[in-house]
Amino acid sequence: MRELKAGDVVTLQSDGEYMTVERIYENGKVWCVWFVDGDIKTYEFYPEALKLIRNGNLD
Repeated sequence: MRELKAGDVVTLQSDGEYMTVERIYENGKVWCVWFVDGDIKTYEFYPEALKLIRNGNLD
């Protein structure tokens, strides 16, 4: 898989909610945001746990 970047839409390898990559930390972990029933959720994932759905661009 290519390097993820801010704005990409991802999901967990095991499927689940679509999430937006907000940032990539120097340690390689990926900070994602998504909504569940109108509430915003956030979490830090290892990139190996994520699957790219579509490219994004926050530039």
